[in-house]
Amino acid sequence: MTEQRQIGRLTFRVEDDLMVARYALPDTMDGALFLGALALPIARVPRFKAVFVKMMQDALERILLDSAGVKPTWDGPKEKRN
Repeated sequence: MTEQRQIGRLTFRVEDDLMVARYALPDTMDGALFLGALALPIARVPRFKAVFVKMMQDALERILLDSAGVKPTWDGPKEKRN
């Protein structure tokens, strides 16, 4: 069995009138990679938000496979850290 470890995280944050997706290291947002953004009124529609989240997961999976040969696993949302 292969041990899993967190090498980064996909984050979604509200910034002004956008929901912004970034890939960040486990414990910091410094140097986070911008992946995409969706207008907040659209992101508030559950089916559109779900499509956006899936698209960002698929995009990040492609980036990680191409650059590091790693396929991410998606464990679901985590609690926001303070």
